[in-house]
Amino acid sequence: MSLLSELSAIAKKLKIPAQTSVYSGNAPDEYLVFTPLYDSFELHADNAPTADVQEVRISLFTKSSYTRTVSRIVKALLSADITVTARKYVGHEDDTGYHHYAVDTAKNYEMEEIQMATIGLDKLFYAEIIEDSDGNETYGVPASLAKAISADLSVELAEATLYADDGASEIVKEFKSGTLSLGVDDIGNDAASVLTGATIDSNNVVISTSEDGGKPVAIGFRAKKSNGKYRYFWLYRVKFGIPSTSLATKGDSITFSTPTIEGTVLRRNKPDGSGKHPWKAEATEGEKNVPDSVITGWYKSVYEPTFTVKPAETGK
Repeated sequence: MSLLSELSAIAKKLKIPAQTSVYSGNAPDEYLVFTPLYDSFELHADNAPTADVQEVRISLFTKSSYTRTVSRIVKALLSADITVTARKYVGHEDDTGYHHYAVDTAKNYEMEEIQMATIGLDKLFYAEIIEDSDGNETYGVPASLAKAISADLSVELAEATLYADDGASEIVKEFKSGTLSLGVDDIGNDAASVLTGATIDSNNVVISTSEDGGKPVAIGFRAKKSNGKYRYFWLYRVKFGIPSTSLATKGDSITFSTPTIEGTVLRRNKPDGSGKHPWKAEATEGEKNVPDSVITGWYKSVYEPTFTVKPAETGK
C-alpha cells in the first residue's frame, strides 16, 4: 500500500480528476495534482526499519470557489487516517484562471504493507468466472490479458478488538476489499469486452455504453524477485471499471499515456477446503515444499487451494 494509491482512490471517490506530478492533456475546471515530498524510515528495531513515513502534497486547482472542495478533501483524508500536516492557499493564477490550494499529507506504513505496494510484473492473465445458482465460482481457462507494465495493489482490512477480563485481549484484522490498478500496454477487444462489459460490433469495433458493466474475473500475474525467481499470484475475484487513457498534443503529434484499468478485489463466494473464502493465492518459485507442478501449471488453470486432512487423534 502507498499514500499515492490511497490518495488516488480518494480522488476517484470524490469524482475529482487527479494525476501525479503534472496534469497532462486538457485540464478540467477542477483537478488535483499529487506531488511526492518525502519518504523516510522510522521505528527501527534491531537496526532494521519497520515503518515508512510517506508525505505527499495535494494541489487543488479550481476555477470556482475552493473552500467547499478543500473541506471535502480534508474530511476524506481524516476518514482514511491520513494526517494533514499543512494547508495553504497558494494564490490565483491570473493567466489560467485557477485558484491554487495546497494540502500536505503524511501517513505511516508498516513494512508488510509496503511490500504489497508497487509490483513490477509480467505474464498478466485473466480467467472468466462462471457462477452457479448459489454464486459459487468455477473458472474458465486463463487467457493473456495484456503486457503488464505496473500494478498497484492496496488492501483494506476490517479491524475488530476482542475484549476479555475488562481489557483488550486480541485485535482481529480481516480482509475487507482491495483495489488493483494495472498499467498495461494495450487491452485487446476480447479482454475489454469481458472486463468492462463493452460490446464488439460486426466490424470488430469496441462499443462502450452507459449501461456497460463488466463481470468479475480472476487475475493472475507474477513478479520477479531480486534473486531472479518469481512470485506468482492469483486474485480470485476482481471487478474492473472502464480503462482510462489520457493523451496530449505535442507539436503536430499526439502522445498517448499508458492505459490504466482499475478493479476492486473481493473475496470469492466459494469456500475453500478449510471452509474459508480466499481472495488471493501466492506461491514463490523455489520455495521449500512448493511443488514444481504448482509453478509450471500456474497459468493452465486458476489455482485451487488444497488442504491435507489431519487424522483424528485417538486416546491412548
